Amino acid sequence: MADVFISYAHEDRASAARIAAALESRDWSVWWDRQLVGGQNFRRKIAEALAEARCVIVLWTEASLESNWVLDEAQDGLRRSILVPVRLADALEPPLGFRSFQTTSLEAWLAGGGEPDSPCLAELFRAVERALEGTVPFQQLDLSGDGCATSPAGAARSDDRDLGAGKDRKEAAALPESPRRPGVRARLLARARALRPRHLLTTRGGLAALLAIVFVLNYLETRLETSLGWSPGWQAQVLDSFRWFERHLEFESHDLAGGFAVGGFTLSYFGLFPLLAAIVAVELYRRASVAPFRVLSLSTGINYAVSLPFFVFFPIRERWADPASGAMLLSDRASSTFIELFRPFSGLDNCFPSFHTSLTVALIVLGFLYATRLPWCLAGLGLTVVLSTFALGIHWLPDIVAGAALGVVSVGLARRLDSRIRTWELDAAAA
Repeated sequence: MADVFISYAHEDRASAARIAAALESRDWSVWWDRQLVGGQNFRRKIAEALAEARCVIVLWTEASLESNWVLDEAQDGLRRSILVPVRLADALEPPLGFRSFQTTSLEAWLAGGGEPDSPCLAELFRAVERALEGTVPFQQLDLSGDGCATSPAGAARSDDRDLGAGKDRKEAAALPESPRRPGVRARLLARARALRPRHLLTTRGGLAALLAIVFVLNYLETRLETSLGWSPGWQAQVLDSFRWFERHLEFESHDLAGGFAVGGFTLSYFGLFPLLAAIVAVELYRRASVAPFRVLSLSTGINYAVSLPFFVFFPIRERWADPASGAMLLSDRASSTFIELFRPFSGLDNCFPSFHTSLTVALIVLGFLYATRLPWCLAGLGLTVVLSTFALGIHWLPDIVAGAALGVVSVGLARRLDSRIRTWELDAAAA
């Protein structure tokens, strides 16, 4: 476990090295990505080092403001109240949420020989000490300005102005200690707050609740659709166009498929799909930052929100249910119990786009984005799930193509929303 974690953009490596050396001179252990070695999973190693660090120093520059890595790491330090932000450019405006705190200039130290007894460097040491002790007053250090004068960065809060205007530094060290672990009642209340709209997007409990809401809505929609039994007349024309699109594919011998193929694809569609979803969800839920699990939850919600209008107003029958296709529901050769258990969550006309495909593709993309365990294995197993939707006679090729595209788009939109939410969290923390 390292005492200090340094978050910075690659362009600022030289400055990070000098700051790390200064901190190490005080016998603090410092982690920065220089310590990564070839062959290591760098995403996982960085996440582990960040989670174990007792103090997070973030270096704000033009380059780091554009880095999602730096923003994620800074947000994690802020959430744990161990963040010490440092500014390396004179005229730079830090991100929203970090502009209302006192700054200390240290350009002479950074541009000069790095004197170990610099009073401005001592400011950094004191901030790190308070973070390690759990009594850090949130302040921002400016390592770019002239001399060592303390000056406000933006509209400082009144208590921060007092600290920077000459009050005894001992007052900063006398901040209240961290609260005790909350009791059972407090924890239950905290979980109840996850039902509020804001907490649905900013807490792990809220995001898990969001997934549960999607699951329940899907169940209710499927039950309603089954009871109404709506089948528009134009559905036959759409199916004709699907058959034309697949005009070179034949399913006359579909029922002659071997037992190994039947069992394998049945297992992939009905068993492997929920297993992969659960594994990825649990791994992202346990990450030090809530962002990966938030992207998973948001992408699932977006996925369903886009699919639902098609399921309700543009119902397309599954392939095996269209007599002209020549296909059968191949999983019935193994057991009809599988489709009976699955049908309450997937209506017969909920075919376009393929929800199975879109969620599977989203899981694969998330696996590579957030470096889950064995991402290539996840991709291979996910591919068998996608193939099973076709081989079992359930989905048409247009369903699969649309589902794959929706999976990629939903993750992209979820990441953009996550970036917005992280900005809101920083603003709220500064308020």
